[in-house]
Amino acid sequence: MISMWFLFAILSAVLWGMSYALAENLFKNAVSPSTLLFFYSVLSVFVYGGVAIANKTIKPSIEVLLSQPRFIMFLLIVCFSYMIANLSIFYSVQLKNATIASMIEMSYPVFTAFFTWLFFREVQINPMTMLGFFCVVGGIVIIQQTA
Repeated sequence: MISMWFLFAILSAVLWGMSYALAENLFKNAVSPSTLLFFYSVLSVFVYGGVAIANKTIKPSIEVLLSQPRFIMFLLIVCFSYMIANLSIFYSVQLKNATIASMIEMSYPVFTAFFTWLFFREVQINPMTMLGFFCVVGGIVIIQQTA
């Protein structure tokens, strides 16, 4: 049986791929990355707010955030990282194309492993994930050399 985490991950990959392809077309037709992200943010308030209300997660989440001041710092860093990352990938798509930009962006697991170790001293790497790391880095080098 396929796990839900896997289905959500595949759905995310499919939707990211579709959205990048459509975003590239918008950028080619004079819609700016910041304008696209503005509309995304406006719609997000309603979608994410609705999901959080339906799941009854707002109050418990706020209680956790207020109980640990470092969590508020984490929340702010995550929010600003998402904003800068979204702007960065969309400007990359605008300047190059969706396919190449998204391939480079997919190197983020390397940075996830690094920051997990840096912030929390957790090592989530085994021989197979290390092999994947080398494949990702090798792929980035190949793409950069041929793009």
